[in-house]
Amino acid sequence: MDPGSFENIRRAVKEQHFKDRKVEALKSSLSCAYGYLSGEQVALLIAEFTFDDAKSDALDACAPRIYSITCSQAASILRAFDFKDRRMKAMEAISPHITDNDLSALDSAFKFPDEKRRAKEILMNRRQPGFPPQPGPCPGAGFPGAGFPAPGFPGMPTPQPGAYPPPVPGGSPYPGSAPFGGMGNPYAYPGPGVGPPPYPTGTAPPPPPDGGLGAVVHGVTLKIYLNLLHFLSPCIRMKASVTALVMFMLFMDFSKVASVWDLRNVNVPPSHIPYFLRKKAGKMGLCSNGACQDGENMPCWGYEDDCNPLNQFSKPHCIHLHQSWAKTMEDQVQLFWEQGDFGYIKKMKSQVMELCQPKELGDSSLTCTANLWYCHATNIYFDLKNFNPDATNDRFREDVLKEGEVGGHCHFKKDLHKNQNENKSPLQSWFAELEHYTSLSVKPLQAGLCDVIVNRPTVFMKLDAGINLYHHFCDFVNLYVTQHMNGSLSTDINILMWDTSSLTYRDLFSETWKAFTQHRIIRLSEYAGKRVCFKDAVFSFNPRMIRGLYYNMPLVPSCVGSGLFKAFSEHMLHRLGVIQDNHREDEFRITLLDRSTKYRRILNRDELVGAMMNVPMFKVNIVDYTWKIPFLEQLKITHNSDIFIGIHGAGLAHALFLPDWAVLFELYNTEDPACYSDLARLRGVNYITWEHNEKLYQEDEGHHPTLGAHAKFTNYAFNVDEFMWLVYKAADAVKESRHKLLNSTLSSILNEGSTSKSRDEL
Repeated sequence: MDPGSFENIRRAVKEQHFKDRKVEALKSSLSCAYGYLSGEQVALLIAEFTFDDAKSDALDACAPRIYSITCSQAASILRAFDFKDRRMKAMEAISPHITDNDLSALDSAFKFPDEKRRAKEILMNRRQPGFPPQPGPCPGAGFPGAGFPAPGFPGMPTPQPGAYPPPVPGGSPYPGSAPFGGMGNPYAYPGPGVGPPPYPTGTAPPPPPDGGLGAVVHGVTLKIYLNLLHFLSPCIRMKASVTALVMFMLFMDFSKVASVWDLRNVNVPPSHIPYFLRKKAGKMGLCSNGACQDGENMPCWGYEDDCNPLNQFSKPHCIHLHQSWAKTMEDQVQLFWEQGDFGYIKKMKSQVMELCQPKELGDSSLTCTANLWYCHATNIYFDLKNFNPDATNDRFREDVLKEGEVGGHCHFKKDLHKNQNENKSPLQSWFAELEHYTSLSVKPLQAGLCDVIVNRPTVFMKLDAGINLYHHFCDFVNLYVTQHMNGSLSTDINILMWDTSSLTYRDLFSETWKAFTQHRIIRLSEYAGKRVCFKDAVFSFNPRMIRGLYYNMPLVPSCVGSGLFKAFSEHMLHRLGVIQDNHREDEFRITLLDRSTKYRRILNRDELVGAMMNVPMFKVNIVDYTWKIPFLEQLKITHNSDIFIGIHGAGLAHALFLPDWAVLFELYNTEDPACYSDLARLRGVNYITWEHNEKLYQEDEGHHPTLGAHAKFTNYAFNVDEFMWLVYKAADAVKESRHKLLNSTLSSILNEGSTSKSRDEL
C-alpha cells in the first residue's frame, strides 16, 4: 500500500483511545483504501494496540489485505504477541500469505520448542487465499492521493463499504474468488534458470517409486524425455500432444526421416506435429517397433475416420444442461463439438459429394459439400474474357460467369449440382460462381484452351471487411478450417481474392496472410480478359455461412473450449512468431483496450486505470489498437495479457489470441450479450462482463444513424468499486486457470510415464 494511504489508516487508529473503537477505525479505514499491506505495515498497525486480544482482532482485520510476505516479515508480526496461544492463532492467520520456507527466520518469533514444531506444521500445511476485492475510496473521499472528491455521475449509486461474507470451509474469504487463489505453490520455480527453494529439514517429498519418472522406454529414460518436453514447449502451455510427439519420435526411424521429411519445414507448433504425421508416417515407412501400426492409439484431431476419441486434440466441456438444446450432457457436449470444434470439419467431410467425376488420366474433377460451402476442383477452366472489373463497384457480382465459361472435362452430375442452391449468397456459398459449371468436350489444359495455366495450388476466397478484426478473422478461421478439409497446411499456395470489382481492398491485418502463404494475394481482376486454368483449386469456406464459423453461428450455452479455435490460435501465433514472454506468477498483466472512436468510450477511464495501478500486483497497460500500431505488435501485447479489458467492439476479437489462462473482461456488452462471450467460450478463456447496470452511467440514449436510440452509439462511465471487484474476480480466475493448467500438464506427463511402463511390461 502506498505510504499516504497507509498513514491515513494508522492516523485513524491512533486517534481512537478505546480498543473497540480502534478496531472499528482500522476496519473502516481499510475498507476505504486500495492496495495490499506489507509485513512491515501490518506490524506497525498491530503495535498501535496494547493487549493481545486487541492485537488479534487487528490482525484479523488486516489478514485479508496481506499479500506475499516472507518468514522474516511474519516473525516481526508474531513477536508483537506476548502469549503463546495468541501467537499460534496469529501464525494461522498469516501463514497463507507467506511465500518462503525459511524456518530459521520464523523460529526467532517463538520461545518454546513445541511452538516451533507447531509453527512448522502450520507453514507446511498452509492453504492459499484468493484475491480480495478492493472496495476503494469511501464516498466523497476522492481517489487516493488526490485532493478532490471522486467524480459522480447522474444515476450512479454511491458505493458503500461493507463486510465481506464469511468464507466457505477451505475456500477463499473473498466474493467471486477462485478456489485456489493466493500466492501460488511455495515450491514452484520462481523463473527460468532459478532453482527451487531448499526444503526445510524433514519436509522434502519422498523420491518417486521404482518405475515412475526413472522408467526406461526403449533405452531412453523418461528423464531425457521430460527434458525434451521442457525444450519443446513452456510448461504452462504443454499438452499431452507434446508428450505424444516425443514418444512418437522415440520410436521413429530417423534414418528415413532425414531423407523424406524435415520436421523443421512443417512449421506448426511442436505440439501439433504428431497430428500431421500420423497419416504420413505410416505411408512413408517412418516407424519401427510397431509405433505406427495401431492408428487408434495415435494422436488425432477428431475428424479422422479412425480417430479414437480418447486421443483427439481436445474435448470441450459443458457446465449446465440445457434441455432445449440436448437431452443429456453428453449430447450437449457433442453438439458443441459439431457446432464449433473439429466435429464441424467431421460433419462437413461427411457431406462431400462428387459433382464431376473424372474418367481418365488428365480429366477434371469437382467435389463439394452440400450447398457448395466448400469445393475442391482439379483442371478447372475459367473464361474471363468478358469480365470487366471496372463495370461496377459490386464486389460479389453473380453474373461474371455464364454457361460454358466455367467447367472441366469430366462426367458432370448436373441435377445433383442444381439442387445445391439453397444458400446462394455472396459470403455464404460458391453456388453463384459455379452455377454454370459445364462438362467440356475436351480437356482444357491439353486442348490449348488456356491463356494462363496456374500450376500452384490455389485457394479461392471471398473476403469480409478487412478493416474489422471480428469480421476479417472470420475469413482466417475459415481458411484454417479449409486447410484441414484439404489436408494441407502448406504455405506454397496462391490465395486468390474473388472480388468482381476493381475497388481497393483495405486490409488492416495484412501481416496475417504470411501464416497461410509465402506469396502475394492475387486479385481476380488480374485475370480479366483471359482464359485461365487451375490445376488444383480449393474454394474456401465463407465467412458468413449459415451456421458457419463464427458469424451466424448458433452455439449451445454453457459449453466451453473448442479445440479447433485453440489450435487455430496456437497455429497463428507460431507462424507469426508471437511468443509468451517470461512473467511473474504473482503479477497480473492487464491490458485495457481504449477507443478513440466517437462512441463506446470510457468516460472515467483515468479513474479506473488509477484504481488498478494502485494495486502492486496489477501491471496495467493502456492500448488503442488503431492502424498506428502494427498488427503483429498488437498480437504480442494481447498474447502477453492475463486480463484483457474493453467495451463491446471488434477489438475484443483479440480474445482469439489470449493465453489459455486469461480472462476477457467485456466491460459492457451494450445489449449484445452473446457476441464476445461466445468467442471467449470457443477460444476456451474465461469471460466476465458488467453485472449491475445500475452501477454504470450512460451518457445519453444513443444515436444510431437510422435506428434512433441504441446502446452501441453512446459513451459510458463505470462505478469504480464495482469495476475493481470484477477485476479481482478476473484475477482469481486467472490464478485458478494457471493452477489447473499446471496440474493438467504434470498429470499428463506422469500418466504418460505410467502408460509407457505398462506397454514395456507387455
